[in-house]
Amino acid sequence: MNFWNQTRFIFCVGISAAIYIPHVAADAAIDALNANHLNEARTLFLQQLPKADTKAAALTRLGEVEFHAGDYDKAIDYLQQAIAADPNSAMNYFLLGKSYGQKAQTVSMFSAIGLAKKCIASFEQAHTLDPNNAQILQSLVEYHFGAPAIVGGSQEKFIQYSAKLKKVLPEMAEIYEINNLEKDKKHEEAIKRAQALKQQKNLLVSTQWSLAHYFKENKSYAEAVDILENLIKVLVTTQTTIDDRWYISDASLQLGEVFLATNKQLDRAVILVKDFQAKNDNPKDVHYLWSYWSLAKIYKASGQLDKYQSEVAHIKTLDYKQNRYFAKQFEEESKI
Repeated sequence: MNFWNQTRFIFCVGISAAIYIPHVAADAAIDALNANHLNEARTLFLQQLPKADTKAAALTRLGEVEFHAGDYDKAIDYLQQAIAADPNSAMNYFLLGKSYGQKAQTVSMFSAIGLAKKCIASFEQAHTLDPNNAQILQSLVEYHFGAPAIVGGSQEKFIQYSAKLKKVLPEMAEIYEINNLEKDKKHEEAIKRAQALKQQKNLLVSTQWSLAHYFKENKSYAEAVDILENLIKVLVTTQTTIDDRWYISDASLQLGEVFLATNKQLDRAVILVKDFQAKNDNPKDVHYLWSYWSLAKIYKASGQLDKYQSEVAHIKTLDYKQNRYFAKQFEEESKI
């Protein structure tokens, strides 16, 4: 998520694994992680820590587990240990940067500045170690797309890293260029390029989600629905990464929100949002709170005020104020 403004869009949950991490605890631990069975994955990776030949890789994976669990302090601790054990691993620095970035969204703005500087420093070190890695380049592009100069954000570096990303993952580089055009108020050019990208075959799951989100945010709802309808049908297997699994499940929420925005298929919108919630019960997930608020608004739009009030009451029982952006919108719109 871009933590420099009040948005809940997240480009960089992750894309298909492009950095190699040795398999530890056999494939069972990897399968558990990809299936989002984090407790099981944690247990299996912890079993590898006493073994010298698997300790470094296990520390990295434990950092990844805690990152997805939303315990960013634990993730940072494991990843710092992993770096001490293997200082030449680009993945360690990449995951460390992501953990600093996510933690920055949960603290005061003053503290966030320090964490943001650590975030970009980690990404840059990862890039030094693996300069052609798409995941790392994507994170650098995203950072410089949204971060202010006070924490090292730079339009010049955005262009620089975008050019590099275009060589290794052109479809995602195009997503950032489209959003940069919108940022510069060049909507007609942006939407034209987005429509052209939509016509390409075999786009990554992450690209499809990002493109659908662009259309949704710019009220090109028919285009968004077209992509999201296909995305929710993508078959999830044991080979599906935890990141791709997130995009696929989150597509249900995005589609439900499109139906809310257009006041269409509200009964199905309820089903879609509940489907997302059934697949993602992690309170630390970036869209966990928003899904409940979207569900409440769908009920309100369909005239089910008793269910709307019930969802609002439920949200009040949650620790929603830890997300200051959500809290601001929820409290304003629900008139607490």
